[in-house]
This record gives sequence, C-alpha cells and structure tokens, in this order.
Amino acid sequence: MSLPTLEAYLRALQQPASRTFRDYALQRCDIERNTLGMPRVRSGNFALVFRMNDASAKRSYALRVFTRVSKDVEERYQAIAEAIKAIRESQGSSFFVDFDYQAHGMVVNDQTVPVIKMDWNYGETLGEYLYKNYKDSKRIARLRAQLRELCAFLQKMAIAHGDIQLGNILVSKDGAQIKLIDYDGMYVPELKGRLASELGQVNFQHPGRKESLFGPELDRFAFMSLDLSLGLLEHNAELWDRTYSDEEGVIFRATDYANPLASQTFGLAAQVPALSLPTKQFALMCLGPVEKLPDPFEFFESRIPPGTLVFKPRPKPEGEAVKKEVQPERVYVGSFEVVAAGQFAKVIRHAGRRVEAVGKVLDVRSGKAYFGSSRLPRPYIYVDFTAMSGGNVVRIKLLPEILESFTGERRLLPNDSWIGKWVTVSEVIQPIQYLSHPSFPLGIGEAGIVVNDPFQVKIISAEEAAFRLKGNNHLVRRRLGTRMTTREVPAGSRISGSPGQRRNTDALIRLSKM
Repeated sequence: MSLPTLEAYLRALQQPASRTFRDYALQRCDIERNTLGMPRVRSGNFALVFRMNDASAKRSYALRVFTRVSKDVEERYQAIAEAIKAIRESQGSSFFVDFDYQAHGMVVNDQTVPVIKMDWNYGETLGEYLYKNYKDSKRIARLRAQLRELCAFLQKMAIAHGDIQLGNILVSKDGAQIKLIDYDGMYVPELKGRLASELGQVNFQHPGRKESLFGPELDRFAFMSLDLSLGLLEHNAELWDRTYSDEEGVIFRATDYANPLASQTFGLAAQVPALSLPTKQFALMCLGPVEKLPDPFEFFESRIPPGTLVFKPRPKPEGEAVKKEVQPERVYVGSFEVVAAGQFAKVIRHAGRRVEAVGKVLDVRSGKAYFGSSRLPRPYIYVDFTAMSGGNVVRIKLLPEILESFTGERRLLPNDSWIGKWVTVSEVIQPIQYLSHPSFPLGIGEAGIVVNDPFQVKIISAEEAAFRLKGNNHLVRRRLGTRMTTREVPAGSRISGSPGQRRNTDALIRLSKM
C-alpha cells in the first residue's frame, strides 16, 4: 500500500473535516494546531498521531495515521479488536483503550487511507512520567508493581502487545493507573501462525528478536528490562542521567544488549548491591537465544531455575592468533536513523520522517513574540544548529503551548549556556518552510524540529555525540520497515573496561555454570 507523506497528511488535515473523513464523529471535530497554525503532530515508528477536538460534545479523539503498514493490517486489526472486546467484556480490564480501525477513514490526495480513531487519554506516556518522577522512589516502586500486574494479565490472557516501551504505556496523572496504546504489533490467538508485523522499539527488545517469533512470549524481554531499570532507579536515581535516559530508553539501550560485557551501563548496574544478581542474569539473557528467555516472574522473584541461562564466552585466541585478532568496533544502535543536525542538505532529505538529530548548538534564541491571532506576546525558544547567514537553518522549536505548560525547572530549558554543546533530539523533520528575510530574496529555508516536550532535547558529551553519529544506520533503516528479516545487531567491541567490569565478566561466566 502506497501511503501519503507527512506533507500530504498536513494538507488534507487543513481541509474541512467533512471532506476529509468518512467518520461522522471526526467530521464534527477541529484538529489541534500549534501556535504556527499547523496541525500538531506526535510521531512514532510507523504512525503519526493528531488530536481531534469535538467542542460541542466536549470530547477528543486521537487520530492515528500510518506511514508504514503490513500487507494484512486490516485482518490483524479486526482480530485484535475482537480479542480486546472479548477480554474487556469477560475480565473488565482497564489496560486497553477503545479504538476503531477504519480501512477507508481518510481522504488524502483523492484516495482513501486507513486511520485509527481512539478516545484521547489525558495521561502521560511512561517516558514523560519517568522524566518527572524518576527521583521519587515510592512512585517508581508503585509503577514497577503496576507493570508486573500488566505483565501477569497479558500472560493470563495468552496475548502479547509486541512493542512494550515508554511511548506505548500511558500513566494517569496521579500515577494510579496505566494503559496500553498502539496495537499494531499485537499478538492474539487468532493470529497464531503468522509472522510479526514489526519488531518493536530496539531499546526494549532482545538482540535476537525476529519476525518468526510471534506468540504470547513476545513481551518477556521488554517487561524484564523495564522491571530491572525501574528497580535500579529506585536504588540510585542518578543512573537516569548517567545512562542518558530519555523518552526512547531508560537505563539500558540496544547498544548495551548487543554486547553487555562491553557495556558501561551494565557495569554501573551491577554495582548496585541489591540488583547485582538480576543484572548479571539479564546480561546472560542478552547473550543467550531469544527463544530461551525465562518466565518474567521467575526473574522478578529471583527463582530462575539453575541451568536456564546459557552463556558460552568466546574462546581466547592463542599464539599468533592473538596478534591477528581485531576487535570489532563498538556501534550505536538507535531507535531511529541518526542524522547530523549541522548539515542542512542531509537533514532536509528526511523531511516527514522521525529521526534522531545530533548536533552542536550554534545559537539559542528565546523571548516572546506574537503568534497567529494572539493579542499578547507568547514565549518561544529556538535552538539552531546552523547559521541563518548561510541561507538555510536547522532548528529545534519549543513553541508557546509547550513552554506555557512546562512545570519543570526553568533552568533545564535550553538557554545561552547550551551554545557550543552537543544535543540530541528524536522527532519528525518538518517539511521545509521559507522564512522572509531582507538579505535573502528567496527567503531562508527552515528545517524545523517541533518538539512536544522539553525533555526530548538533551545535552550529551562530544564523545557520545561522535559515537551516535558513527552508528550503523543501515541496520536501523532495515529495522524500521515492516515484515523485516531477523534484526542484525552488531556484536560491538569490548571497550577498555574497569576492573569492576572485568569482574562482572568473570561473574557472568561463573553464574552461567550454576
């Protein structure tokens, strides 16, 4: 199926809703816009999400449109919808959100495309919730217990979400309830025998996950990764910053799973006394076959049977082989393709797609200005990676609706102290816009990155920036398609580990022999 670009979706969404949608409820809605007058978009691996507001009914919907779909998406969603409906009727579960898959729900470029309509949930994503509360050990402990309840429920129902991650779990404002969203890769018994339509977000998936693995065990690794990560935050909240945690990953990342023996993060985690053993067990799982993962509750409750985890370290070379051995390069495996933010020509090639942009901050502009029909000046912050004097600019845009709702410490927002530092941001590259400028008759070309929360923009070290920019992007590109072959994750190399890390390696070997 040929699907529209982001630009095409945006054009369609600016038409009268009665012409764009087949669904009567959506026809009554106005789309949420940012202060620039454009539809406000939230993005993921395979879809774009817009908020639709029905003022008369005082109701809002999440409109989900696809950028990539599997060939049998309609059959899958029909099976998933029926399974969820049956579960809610029989179990009264609150873990799921009502949704309506519409195969011909929207008109774009004179053709119909599928959409999903869901009730808008006013909670936060797990990533947003953790960002605000990772220092609160009581909240983290409660969240950890809730995720275990969710895991137990899915196992009891013999179903799997397929993409358990920070962006697909919603947490209520008081932290009392969690819900699952995004059911694209879900397994239900009616789909038994099919291949997986996607492989999930890399930072919560086993290195060996493949499309042939599609069953009720699909979420085991993700739940164990989340549980261990939250447990580590309970004991040492400083690990959030030390491991560059953000909305894409908490504590551990795909790079760590690829070679835990070389991972600084695994080395740090193993130094937390209360969780040293589960950390080493989790490392063994990363090194072992995905088909042999234990039941998550055996891991949660420290009762993994002896001999379950298998680790066979590579034999050490002898004689001349020692001289010839070349250590493979340590490689960054990100959730999205990494793009150098300081190179306008390369950035704009990715317009309409979500990427991880990494670059050095050249300028930070902040202040208040008049936006749209506003009679009062409103705050904004622009973070530029290139100089406008060159006729083009790549910039991160923090718009008024983001800044006015920001409840965190103001000092954490981009400011002049950021100039010269390296930052990373994961979001959609907006279609190019031309800004009027007296020195440029044709205007200045702007590649904008409009974020939905300040925590999406994060300072990293120059070394970390170089590491990410050098990552294996072709592996990420292959992985972002649907119905892909086995994910290839490079083995990574052994970085010069500390004595503590070397002891951890020896401990893994001993542990695997128990």
